[in-house]
Amino acid sequence: MTSRGKAQQASGWGGVGRSRRRLLAAALLLAAAGLLAVGSSNAAALTWSGPQAVDPAFEEGTVSCASESFCMAVSFEGTARSYDGSSWSAPMDVESNAAGISCPTSSFCAVIGSGGGAVTYHDGTWGSLAEVYAAGFLRSVSCASEDFCVAVGEEPQLKGKKKHKQKMAQYSVFNGSSWSPVKGVSGVVRLQNVRCVSSTFCLATSEAQMVTFNGSTWSSPTLLPLSPTDISCASETFCVAINEDGEGATFNGSSWSTPSAIAPEEAGLRAISCASASYCVAVPSRPPGDGYAYTYDGTSWTASPVIGGGGFRSISCVSEEFCVALDGAAGAWEDHAGSWSERTVLGGGGGISLLSCPSSGFCEMIDYNGRTFSYDGASWTAGVPTGVEALSGLSCTSASFCAAIRWNAKEREVVSEATTFDGSAWSAPSVIMFPGVATSISCASATFCAAVGSGATIYNGSSWSTPASAFADAVSCPQEGFCVATGSKGEFWKFEAGSWSGPVSFGKASSFRKESLTGGLSCTSSSFCVALTNHGESYIYNGTSWKKTLLSKDKNFFPWKSISCASSSFCVALNQGSQVATFNGTSWSKPTLVWLLNDDLNCPTVNFCAGLTPYGGVFFGTEP
Repeated sequence: MTSRGKAQQASGWGGVGRSRRRLLAAALLLAAAGLLAVGSSNAAALTWSGPQAVDPAFEEGTVSCASESFCMAVSFEGTARSYDGSSWSAPMDVESNAAGISCPTSSFCAVIGSGGGAVTYHDGTWGSLAEVYAAGFLRSVSCASEDFCVAVGEEPQLKGKKKHKQKMAQYSVFNGSSWSPVKGVSGVVRLQNVRCVSSTFCLATSEAQMVTFNGSTWSSPTLLPLSPTDISCASETFCVAINEDGEGATFNGSSWSTPSAIAPEEAGLRAISCASASYCVAVPSRPPGDGYAYTYDGTSWTASPVIGGGGFRSISCVSEEFCVALDGAAGAWEDHAGSWSERTVLGGGGGISLLSCPSSGFCEMIDYNGRTFSYDGASWTAGVPTGVEALSGLSCTSASFCAAIRWNAKEREVVSEATTFDGSAWSAPSVIMFPGVATSISCASATFCAAVGSGATIYNGSSWSTPASAFADAVSCPQEGFCVATGSKGEFWKFEAGSWSGPVSFGKASSFRKESLTGGLSCTSSSFCVALTNHGESYIYNGTSWKKTLLSKDKNFFPWKSISCASSSFCVALNQGSQVATFNGTSWSKPTLVWLLNDDLNCPTVNFCAGLTPYGGVFFGTEP
């Protein structure tokens, strides 16, 4: 059973692009209407189910705390979780993506979405989505009370005759029951941050300007001494702004101080929260690791370690005794009087997971944070955590054996590691390539796996072999002792009789100049494999040679990235446009829109397929 590696996932706190999220949303609407299905001419038609929310993503979260016993965190995807002073709640759905949140009390929060919508939380219940600025973008929100919030943003890019018109920042005020129509802020193109300490004082900033709001009118813009990534105000006479260069400046009610260094420039300060004029905490945006938070005591800044911290996106402090910070991949930390907790995982970080289904009665899913979820043919349950983050490939042969890989930078070199599961525990990661990048893994049994990338290595049940020379993107091992690996330039390698051979070209090298292989590869035997290209072609292997077969006539559409074959007469391919096509042994069906946007497509039998959404959901394709 095979699983494509996701090399890009292992290299950072990334996720699925927002344009693809919008495509998913459109596909879900069609799914709800019962319009989506996929079938083949020689097998019973597969009907794709609606998503099962196995591991809801919590990407790019933002947090607001009203007290030490109440915080609300909400993800970009619209998943919310509350903190009661000791633990985080189960996920709650919010009818909006989240660009900002503000909770002035434990019974009220306001969330704004970048698309111009807003949702409020009252006494434990989330309300319906309200359109505040459907024609533009909202960037930030701040509430001084349950009866006063201000949301700020900007106009969309102007077109046609209006394209030369100067854009203007926009704002809306919430009065406890509704949002006012948006109005412009004169002299400011866009506003990115706003902080309100009362109904008569808000401070908002753009890249280089600030304005204040007295509840009815905005001041004229004035220049800032830096370009802020975030601001925080404890009162009308105390605000702090930070920038990506590790600098901060304070506002005393009338003027700004000269920027001074808070953190190393490479830290890239991202978020700040001030509980008072003598207590602020700023956190960095650079990639995770054993990082620091930077604390202000009214006079100077000091660094305090946050174990495993980094890549922060948001922070909220209510006093010197309590803060909560979020990273970009579903992690949360609580700061209790200067002592930071260990990282708590709020959801599927990065929104991308790995899936492997060796049968219709067992699937294993692993999220970015190393949490596992197992399917027994009827339902999903949380499994044994791997203890390893950012895994990039997974292959399972049964409920008692799985192997996973990852790669990352180590000592200025790239190292690849593997971990295996024996049904009860995951092994400690072992190095399989150093230096080297492993991008794909496939296991035929608990004693035979192959991993490829900048080399090719074999697992014998206890150890990995010295990597052989190969530059492959994908591997598939349908049986013990046999594997096929493919490279993007149209070459392939074979493992048989105990060694690797190749590379051998698929055909004329010139045919791959415009359409390279994507890494989509699936083999069912030593005499049948299918490999996919970027532009609607598939190559079928008969044990001796490869034959090009048209997959899709639209060669300017989305690359075909994933394929899974249950037999030589049943394969399902998936492209990045959320379309599937089925192969009946002779030809491909017409592509059909579904809602799968993850590379891990699994079809262990002709009547069962499974795939993932970028939100940590699972779809099944089964016989009607």
